[in-house]
Parts: sequence; C-alpha cells; structure tokens
Amino acid sequence: MPDKDKIRSMTELASFSKKHRAEISVISDYYKLDYMISQFFQSFVRFTLCFMIFVVMYVIFNSNTLFYNINISGITETLMKMLMLYLMLLAAYLIITAVVCSIKYDRAEMVTDEYVIKLSRLNRRFRGKRRQRT
Repeated sequence: MPDKDKIRSMTELASFSKKHRAEISVISDYYKLDYMISQFFQSFVRFTLCFMIFVVMYVIFNSNTLFYNINISGITETLMKMLMLYLMLLAAYLIITAVVCSIKYDRAEMVTDEYVIKLSRLNRRFRGKRRQRT
C-alpha cells in the first residue's frame, strides 16, 4: 500500500525541482567564476555586434555628410572618439553584467541549497520509517 505522505512529499519536491530547473542547472553546470566568465564573453560578443550595427547604421544615414567632408585628420579623430565611446560603454555594460550575473548565481545557489535541504529532509524522514517497518 503506497504511503500517501511519502507520495505527497515527493510530488512537492518534484514540482519544486521543475519550477526551479533553470536555476538549479546553473549551479550544477558551473562554478561561479566559470559562469561569470562565460557571461562576460557572451556580453562582450553581443555588445560588440550591437555597436558595429550602430556604427554601420550611422554611416549609412550620414553618408552624404561623411563623404563630402572627408579628410584624414577628421577620420582619425572620429575613429578615436568612437573607440573611446566603445570602450566606455563596454566597461559599463560589463559592470552591469557582473552585478546581474552575480545576483542571479547567488539566488540560484540559494534555490539549490533549499532543494538539497528538502531532499535530505525527505530522505531522513522516510529512511526512519523504513527502519521501523523492518
């Protein structure tokens, strides 16, 4: 005869696991530093691509002005300004990425700890019942 209390506890644990699957997988797949490095790399690639798209769009929309006022000193000055803008925005974006990823990892770690506590509580609870029966 199935133990209703055991089935209920296991169902609650399974629903908790299903609800927090993504958070639990972050913890089980990576250490914090590895997770942060992978997120930094992804953020760097995404930001660089978006910045390049922005530059291409700027050149397309202002092509008449740019081609009429071509001179070497102006081009190098503009490129230096764009490089400085890129580096400043990239630094800000990576700082935001670090803060968000750290918070996300810490929350996932708390959820994983809660899952482990619930699992060990379930194990202790029903291991004791099994010993009483035998």
